[in-house]
This record gives sequence, structure tokens and C-alpha cells, in this order.
Amino acid sequence: MKKYMLYSIASVLLLTLITAGSTFAFLSTSAQTSNNSIFSNTATLNVIYNPGETINESLSVSSSKEDGYNTTVKIKLAPNSAKAKTDLYIHINDITENIAISGFIWEVYGYRNGKQVIYTKGDFSGYNNTTNNKVSIVKDYLLSEDETSFTVYFWIDGSKTDNDVVGGTFNGYIGAISQEF
Repeated sequence: MKKYMLYSIASVLLLTLITAGSTFAFLSTSAQTSNNSIFSNTATLNVIYNPGETINESLSVSSSKEDGYNTTVKIKLAPNSAKAKTDLYIHINDITENIAISGFIWEVYGYRNGKQVIYTKGDFSGYNNTTNNKVSIVKDYLLSEDETSFTVYFWIDGSKTDNDVVGGTFNGYIGAISQEF
């Protein structure tokens, strides 16, 4: 009987040590902490963004986008970055009231590896430089390590306007918001 009790106690202690040891081993390989930070082996989001020029123009009436103003922004993921999508927008610093109309057009052409991958178009009707100054131009675009060039055209369409647009000015830039998905 004493032998049976001794073996039982030894078995329980051994089982307890094995459980405690394997739990510690699992937890120590799952997360490492340093300065109250947790590090893991996941990729980080690293986006390379080359902004175009700030748009600061006095615009005149034209018949096509080629006669207006344009700027190009370039964006891609760095090698080994986490997957991400991006939104591009026009941030309006200043726009005169006479061109915050449907005749003031923006068009976006996106190219990756020489192929057109996106086209969007809109206008500035209802926008201003205070309460409604962010114009969404590209939504949820999937980024890759191959650079995408977005050329954004700004022009006042003469077939949609009259002389009220003369002297209109615009100041703004193309911005991007990227997020991991």
C-alpha cells in the first residue's frame, strides 16, 4: 500500500511538472515582450508614396483634359510589406466659388506595368475649402510591389460653363490613405 501511494504521488508530481513545463514553453515561443511591447513575426505595412506637385493654378476654360493641368502620383508596397489597399483623394486648400461647379472636372488614369488599371472621373460641384474639402478619387485600390502611376487631370470644360468661371483659382494636392487588409 505504501508503494502504491508513493507511486501515485510521484505520478501526480511528474504530470504537474510536465504540464507546467509545456505551458511555459508554449507561452515563451508565442510572444516575446520588451518594454511592454509585443513582437510577432507578421509583416509590417510599408507603402512608398511619391506625391505629385501641389496644384496652385488659375484655370482657364478648355475643350479637353490635355489643355488643363495635371499631376502624377506614384505608389507601391515595399518588398515584404503586408498587403494593403489605398484611397486617393484631392485635398482642397482653396477653391474660388465660381469654379466649385460641375464644369470643373477631374479625371484619374492609373497605370501599372504599362497597362491601364483604373479610370475615374468627377467634378468639384458642392466642394469648398472648409467643410467639404476632400474629394475621393480612387477607392480601395489594391497595392503591390509594382508601382502604380496615377495621373490626375484638372480642367474646366467649356461646353459646361460660361464666362462666370473666368479668374477662378484652385489650390490643393493629391493625398493617400493606405491600410492593411
